[in-house]
Amino acid sequence: MSIRTVVGDDDSGFRAAVIDVLEADPRFAVVGEAENGAQLVEVAATTNPDLVLMDVRMPSGGAGAARALSEAHGEPGRPSLRPVVVAVSADTSTEVVASMLQAGAVGFLAKGRLGATLPDVLARAADGELVVAVPTGIQALRHLLQHRRDPAAQTAAQNAAQHAAQHAAEHAARDAARDAAGDGARDAAGDAAVDGAPEGRSEAP
Repeated sequence: MSIRTVVGDDDSGFRAAVIDVLEADPRFAVVGEAENGAQLVEVAATTNPDLVLMDVRMPSGGAGAARALSEAHGEPGRPSLRPVVVAVSADTSTEVVASMLQAGAVGFLAKGRLGATLPDVLARAADGELVVAVPTGIQALRHLLQHRRDPAAQTAAQNAAQHAAQHAAEHAARDAARDAAGDGARDAAGDAAVDGAPEGRSEAP
């Protein structure tokens, strides 16, 4: 199954380049794009993606948008699995990386260092791996863990680790449901073909 992906960035050139790279990889299907955080949340709600790649510094983006995506539960009567959120930014300071992980992102990538490995990195994130490919990654994780006596800080650190495992389980269930739906459709089509076929004759022509 393709990894349904939404790309959010206010730089249209960067957004188009990322989409071109992902669409050239058979593992991905880009189902939407957005130029700001509010639009990104709306697009994700209607396309139900597996993964969202979002720029941290785009308007109404950052931790607020990441949190809204990570806490999404879909519309009434139309449940939605929470997408894997991977942040990308030229600002890889410890505070920014830590804030995105605390908000529910399971990955953080540095702009200008994506290269041809981007599809592989995003596929790993979609599979449930925590991917923090920035020089400040270790410091950011330590930042979340250093105040273990602070319940809020401890909860944030635990969330950063738990999101990856939770996403892996949710998306495995999504794939299984899609496979089952596909099998059911093929069975129904086969039954219809059999029922509609003329009965064979017993005598020789």
